[in-house]
Amino acid sequence: ASARMACKSTVSAECQLQPGQPHVFLPLCRSPHCTPASLVCMSSGPVSVRETRLELDTVKRVWAAYARMHDPQGRHTGGAILHLGRGDSGSVVVLAENPTAAYLGVDHKLIGKGLDYARGSASTNGRTVDWLPPGYGQIVQAAQPSIEGGVEGWKCEHTVSSGPRPPAVCHQPAVGSPDADLFTPFPLASGPLLAGSAESCCIA
Repeated sequence: ASARMACKSTVSAECQLQPGQPHVFLPLCRSPHCTPASLVCMSSGPVSVRETRLELDTVKRVWAAYARMHDPQGRHTGGAILHLGRGDSGSVVVLAENPTAAYLGVDHKLIGKGLDYARGSASTNGRTVDWLPPGYGQIVQAAQPSIEGGVEGWKCEHTVSSGPRPPAVCHQPAVGSPDADLFTPFPLASGPLLAGSAESCCIA
């Protein structure tokens, strides 16, 4: 289950808990400040709840799951697959996937007024250029309305190029280290979020 991202004080999502398997509840937020979240469970039997610190790789995969959930087909172009996970009022999370055996360069822009970009700036329409290794994905952009009430709309422009090796500069704007930056590539093939078991995820 997933609540759509929005420029609001409160968002919510509901899901059914399946017996005998763990569930992950993860609030997604771009704010650098601590954001409160509430979890309410209604059950005829006991439910065990514990707080767990997740590795950044897991957090990346949850953001990717959000984008796929809200755009399951994606856009296939130049070998890459782009998922535009639309939220409410103009919010969007952009996931790029490289299922090929070559390096893919994804040049992406979101053109619209009143957007707050996680990468890039309004003057460049949040333009990002990223080279993904074979079998990797990357959250290339996350954008929300700069004020509550949303934006009238936006459009996406992108080009994809390929090559046997990446250029000297793989990411524009630059990204941090893979273990400290949400916007770094991650392998597409990986196991469950909770080691040793299946699980479902509720994203709010």
